[in-house]
Amino acid sequence: MLSECPDLRRSTTFRLLIMCCILGWGVAGRLSSLSGQDLGFGGLGVDRPVTLSAEFEVYEDGRGGRVHVTARIAPGWHVYSVTQKEGALPTVIQLGKTDAVKLTGPFMPDRPPQLKTEGLSGETHIVEIHEDQVTWTAPFEFTRAVEDPDSLKIPLTVEGQVCLTQCQLFGEDLQATFAGTIARPSDQGEYRPERSHGKFRGEVTVRSTGERVELVWKLTAVPDPNWHIYAAGVKKKGQTSCPTQFYFQLPEGWTAGEPQASSPPVEEEVGLPGEKSVWYHRQPVTWTVRLSGPRAALSEQPVLQAWVGYQFCWENGCDADRVMAVTADLSGALDKEAGKGGGKLPLSFEPAEMSYDKLTERIRANASQRTGAVVVEQITEYPLWLVLLIAVLGGFLLNFMPCVLPVIGLKIMAFVEQAGASRRKVFMLNFWYAVGMLIVFLAFALLLSARQLGLRDDDFGWGQQSQYPPYVITMTAVIFVMALSYLGVWEIPVPGFVGTSKLAQYSERGEGYLAASLKGVITTLVAIPCTAPALGTALAYCYSQPPKVIFTVFVAMWFGMAFPYLVIGIFPRLISFLPRPGMWMETFKEFLGFLLLGTVVFFLSFLEDSLVVPTVGFLVALWMACWILGKIPLTAPAGLKTLLRSLALIVALLGGYFAYGFRGENSYELAWEPFSPAVLESKLKEGNIVLVDFTADW
Repeated sequence: MLSECPDLRRSTTFRLLIMCCILGWGVAGRLSSLSGQDLGFGGLGVDRPVTLSAEFEVYEDGRGGRVHVTARIAPGWHVYSVTQKEGALPTVIQLGKTDAVKLTGPFMPDRPPQLKTEGLSGETHIVEIHEDQVTWTAPFEFTRAVEDPDSLKIPLTVEGQVCLTQCQLFGEDLQATFAGTIARPSDQGEYRPERSHGKFRGEVTVRSTGERVELVWKLTAVPDPNWHIYAAGVKKKGQTSCPTQFYFQLPEGWTAGEPQASSPPVEEEVGLPGEKSVWYHRQPVTWTVRLSGPRAALSEQPVLQAWVGYQFCWENGCDADRVMAVTADLSGALDKEAGKGGGKLPLSFEPAEMSYDKLTERIRANASQRTGAVVVEQITEYPLWLVLLIAVLGGFLLNFMPCVLPVIGLKIMAFVEQAGASRRKVFMLNFWYAVGMLIVFLAFALLLSARQLGLRDDDFGWGQQSQYPPYVITMTAVIFVMALSYLGVWEIPVPGFVGTSKLAQYSERGEGYLAASLKGVITTLVAIPCTAPALGTALAYCYSQPPKVIFTVFVAMWFGMAFPYLVIGIFPRLISFLPRPGMWMETFKEFLGFLLLGTVVFFLSFLEDSLVVPTVGFLVALWMACWILGKIPLTAPAGLKTLLRSLALIVALLGGYFAYGFRGENSYELAWEPFSPAVLESKLKEGNIVLVDFTADW
């Protein structure tokens, strides 16, 4: 019997974890058919990565309007902005041959592009990308009388580049159709948003100085009596108030200063969690932002566009937080004021098709790339020694996070098993356990430094892997089969997670060091979703540091988490209070099995709703596969063992295939469009049944 154990170990316990990983990633490849989501498999299953449409609206005075081009982009893909310079092909939108209209301004997006660093071999460029959906809008004037806008079609051509892991060109001729009438944007006097307790006005002054141009951009907010607007800033995590936020779409080479308020804000102590005080203006306030840059770049992009997030409040409540688009057409002023100064232009206002929170995310993401996302707050710079101390403390606290406790319980069982081992054996097992932890920390330090090292186009943050269904499904499968092992469904232990059977004890002795390392890897991966609060400061510090500092901080985190095990390895007597091995371990092992099932439920919460049921079905298939493995007698002939193990593998593969493969695409899914009164009126005129999905912004 003992002569068969090494073969059994090589063919099962060493391969088990690998099998679960392969199964998790393999069946996840089927997920691209579920809800059209790309899961990082090169965009498989996406027939058209970008879909284009166009429509136009006519101003109520009948003298012109706005034409819109909307790009709907497949998940994971992106297109480049209309203002993209070097490093990628911009999206180019041109008016086709027509005698009915002429454009009076360039196409501008309804939301600011996201900035990314792309390039290889050290030659990188900052590129402007759009994901999910973007609508470009340009103003036009009629060049002849148009009595029936319904009969008019505005020809457009759109060309660009859409990318995932690889890029492809796209181009299409469009016919923009009539979508209704709208009020002309407020470019004179005051602008009062709908259902808002305040109004805005503004202007921009052009000051030319040769080849450079300076702009003085002013925005005035006038709250209603007894109402106020929050001071300029960027919303922090956990903050309840909504500071007034500014984001400018700047031409190449331009910079924007911080907004300067005409009067200091009022400070009020509120004592809320994460927010002790709020700052606001009760009286009219004017924010001034100075922008400057080369004349040539501004001539190519003569429309200055900004997005402003704001909220009006009073002592008993607030309006919804909102975002408005603020534009100024500078083309005429540049021609008139060439070599001069003093030209003033009014600002135009209209609601923006983006949420306040999305604007906050974009400001934070782009602030470190290029000035234009105006961040008023000053981030405290901690000394490195203090950050390292915080990182060690945060790593130590990871051992006590709820999602890691079940795995730590397994380590306690290992301590009990080591009670009779030599001191050197105990130290080496704990040392290799810590090495497994170190592998994960170094891997995440590398991913976080990847952009600076030229390995990726963007950084991969700590905990970001929980956003990828293949990873979540794989970890869920691994933890689930561990739980089944401890609940007695099968008796072959996951490498290094000891039980009470003789085979389990043999496994720990025979593959101890590798098993201990695997255990350290799994412990750290399970702990990451429950990051200790103290790690927040250290992780935030890393995002603005060079790779060598990032690696230093992550090693400090590892040392904090591994410290208890290294100390126990050096001083085994510290765990002398643990009881001797006995039958109590069987009960404790089964208890840990239920805790691991709770961890499975925790990981399922990271999946979108459409993937939960297929994943549960996949787990049931794994359950049956493990049940088959558990029925293999230790004394069974080698041929029978091979047959049953093959059957278990087939059950797991088929279960995963059917779980994720029988959910077809919904051919009856409604094509939702962003709401606007003009679109609603147009659809009703066409005799369509219209469903309106609405909710509160707050």
